[in-house]
Amino acid sequence: MTLIALPGYEELRERMGEGAEQDLLMSVGAALRANSTSGDAAGRIDDDRYGLVHTADLDIAQLESRISDLIRDADPNQEGLKVESATVEVDQENLSEEDIANGLIYTINRFKSLKGSDFTLKNLSTSISSLAKEAVESVQSFKATVAKAEFEVAFQPIIDTRTGVIHHYEALARFPASEGRSPYEQITFAEETGMIAEFDLAMAKKVIEWLNKTPRNSTVSVAVNVSGYSVGTLSYLAQLEEMLNENVWTRGRLMFEITESARMDDLDAANNFIRRLRNNGHEVCLDDFGGGAANFQ
Repeated sequence: MTLIALPGYEELRERMGEGAEQDLLMSVGAALRANSTSGDAAGRIDDDRYGLVHTADLDIAQLESRISDLIRDADPNQEGLKVESATVEVDQENLSEEDIANGLIYTINRFKSLKGSDFTLKNLSTSISSLAKEAVESVQSFKATVAKAEFEVAFQPIIDTRTGVIHHYEALARFPASEGRSPYEQITFAEETGMIAEFDLAMAKKVIEWLNKTPRNSTVSVAVNVSGYSVGTLSYLAQLEEMLNENVWTRGRLMFEITESARMDDLDAANNFIRRLRNNGHEVCLDDFGGGAANFQ
């Protein structure tokens, strides 16, 4: 996969009219698709960034030159832009297609998030491949951590500020120190690579196991975080409901907090998720509402 950046695109956009920009985008998109695998494995990652999957024999320098010519022709000042690229190569040996796909998704997200005037792909060209390999290794490591439940749960009290009484405890994941990332980074990584629903289920299971060791007449309730990504995943809801039906005693003691780290685009699916949990006897909260991706809709 080759990642392409167009530094200075914002200035170029200001020089072009809307019609000229749309024509340029169509031309660049066509050039990338024509050189991609199956003619459709290319896309615009951000305003000034693209990516395409291609065969190993593609002449990247020639593709850069083609895009550069298209930009110069569209520029009223005929200045054009310098096209930069870096190619990600991942050895498929001992790696599943799922691991490779997750690794490339992670790389694309990292590529999209890099900002600043000092950013150039040439500076990253020697490390972009290692970044993809790092992502694949991280995917495998995280999957193993979730499968073996090799993480701890910390319980943070949520307190009513008017009375000082603890309303419930929020279950927070704590990963092994050897993982080298903060819990927030680990959760974000799981969301970016599509593994968050699997983790959310593992977290719910671990909290249920903890609650099961407390007296049945205990009034302690615990909230488990649910990513916005998981809310829209039908398989997650089905497995979660199966888990809850096997542990009906958790009603009134196990709550769910929908986190804002990911925006929920399908509000009907989110509403269905919340209603089904409530009908099952479980309260649903919004975690840190207003501090992340959610909006008042």
